Amino acid sequence: MKEPLILLIETSGPICSVGISRGTVLLGLAEDRHGEHTRVLNELIRKVLEQSQSSLEDLDAIAVNEGPGSFTSLRIGVVAAKGMAYALEKPLILVPGLKALATKAQEQFPEANYYLPLIDARRDEVYLAVYSRNLKEELIKPVAQILDNELNIRLNINGGNCVIVGSGAAKWANFISNWPVLMAEVAFSASNLLKLALTKWELEDFDSISDAKPFYLKEPNITIPKEKLISR
Repeated sequence: MKEPLILLIETSGPICSVGISRGTVLLGLAEDRHGEHTRVLNELIRKVLEQSQSSLEDLDAIAVNEGPGSFTSLRIGVVAAKGMAYALEKPLILVPGLKALATKAQEQFPEANYYLPLIDARRDEVYLAVYSRNLKEELIKPVAQILDNELNIRLNINGGNCVIVGSGAAKWANFISNWPVLMAEVAFSASNLLKLALTKWELEDFDSISDAKPFYLKEPNITIPKEKLISR
């Protein structure tokens, strides 16, 4: 049986990253670091199709990081993936971003007891989840948490070695001094989605195109510009 060709879209943070994979092999990767996801996303898709000598019609599925992450960035990626899946009549695969990070951390530290992916949510807050050694059990579901010296008590994972990973991991030393952890180095990349996307493909665990939406975790904080508050 031919292995699936999957387009991987990662827009949950400041880097716009697109990859394409055949089975477990990453065939192409293109990224932009200027934070202009709307402007560059289509061009990055074109580049990875060229790298893999593929066309849109060759794709077997569209996978995208559903979040959590930046509100605007997530929306750009998920809307684009939905539109492509609908137009091409291909399956849509939503990949949980925190579990994707934990999966990459497990590759570096396979014997850890806990995997704690963290995504920077600004100031002293992060989005996090806690996974067991085999990643099959989500010990703490994705949640927004304040980083401080009481975090391990709140999460109730004080024992055993723990691996942290993600954009929020770099903030650890600034807020937590009494909880030793291992740190996995994982670059922000669409390639991080590959393993989970392939697993969902093999299980035919596809997502509804009409119902799919970004996993914001917190509601977007939408404000009205000051000039619009001035009465005329």
